[in-house]
Amino acid sequence: MILIGKMGSGKSTVANIMDVQQFAFADLLKEIITETENTTASHGLHIISSQFEEERFTDQSRVYNLLKEIHRVKPTKQGKQYARWYYQQLGQLMREIDPLFWVKAVRNKMKHQKYRWDKLDYVITDCRFKNEFKAFKEDYSIYLECDDTERIKRLKERDGDVTLEYMKDISEIELESLKNRCDYIIDTTGLTMDELQQEVWEVMCDIEQNQEE
Repeated sequence: MILIGKMGSGKSTVANIMDVQQFAFADLLKEIITETENTTASHGLHIISSQFEEERFTDQSRVYNLLKEIHRVKPTKQGKQYARWYYQQLGQLMREIDPLFWVKAVRNKMKHQKYRWDKLDYVITDCRFKNEFKAFKEDYSIYLECDDTERIKRLKERDGDVTLEYMKDISEIELESLKNRCDYIIDTTGLTMDELQQEVWEVMCDIEQNQEE
């Protein structure tokens, strides 16, 4: 399964309710930034390079310069909103170099863990781009809708603050075009935890029935 939804729509909460193996396109991104902060920019570059296998890794200098800045400022120590800006910058830079870089990273992680490829055995928690959606088009897709006012409230509670620039990154805009292509839509606005659990379980039951047919 794959989850699509803007920040603050409840993706992590829904994934936890599902109680299946979780993967995220941002898993490697967070690892790279954390390792770069704690070690060196060269170490972060090595992690990225290892994902290319026999492919040519172009624009290493651009990536290395950004990693040097990340090592210098240590964004995760400055707060979630500050760190997210660097996540977005590195995420977009690698997509410019290879549009499928983060997709390949998730597939590599799945293969490494030798996880059983069953649509109910895992959930990808952070699909935001058309090519990510297309790469897992055989999986059931769930779009999480949420009122902007409630999303802002959740983000302020979670991250301490939120800005319009923060919410209008390309990664938050492109996913809007995926809504009508999803198999299911859950509106999380105003739902209690019990109500959200019921919505998620109904979707999962429907998926199980579809697989049995």
